[in-house]
Amino acid sequence: MTASPQIRLPTCLQGRLVALHAAGPEHAVELFDVVDGDRQRLTKASHWVVDVHDVAGQRARLQQGQQRRQQAAAFGYLIVERVPVGSGRLVGGAGVSGVVADHRRCEIGYWIAGSHEGRGLVSDAVRTLSRACFEAGIHRIELRCAAENERSAAVAHRCGYTLEGRLRNVRRIDSGWADDLLFARLSTDREPSA
Repeated sequence: MTASPQIRLPTCLQGRLVALHAAGPEHAVELFDVVDGDRQRLTKASHWVVDVHDVAGQRARLQQGQQRRQQAAAFGYLIVERVPVGSGRLVGGAGVSGVVADHRRCEIGYWIAGSHEGRGLVSDAVRTLSRACFEAGIHRIELRCAAENERSAAVAHRCGYTLEGRLRNVRRIDSGWADDLLFARLSTDREPSA
């Protein structure tokens, strides 16, 4: 029996508008400040936000992410505006999770501070991360978003992802249950235009 293939992604990726840097505990203060400054909005779409209450909690989450990177199970990145195009500041996060190396499959997730929405930064991050996944040998990338999150669904479409279905009552929220949309892109799909 042969050993399972491992997927590895670089610690830094360069897009047209953003750079993606591997997230680590040393980024806890800066990351917490961005998340905490937009907590109410981010909580609606990102389940993990409610679990991070302070810098220590953010640092612990980043340490877990670093361990998952070493195990090739997940790859968390900070989204940073590129200089001279942007400010060089942290504006959000993106990551690869659910890596199933035997089946060459993973999931991409992302978030951005509300003050940076609508500038193409998330689309650039998703395109950059998707390209890196395919170059690393991934065949199928899934992307999920809350069914009511039209902005996130638009990112998926812009980045060449195909809507495959609606996952009914997949998440528990304060008011009951919520649906997600499931998008996917294959390594054999045509590269979307920028």
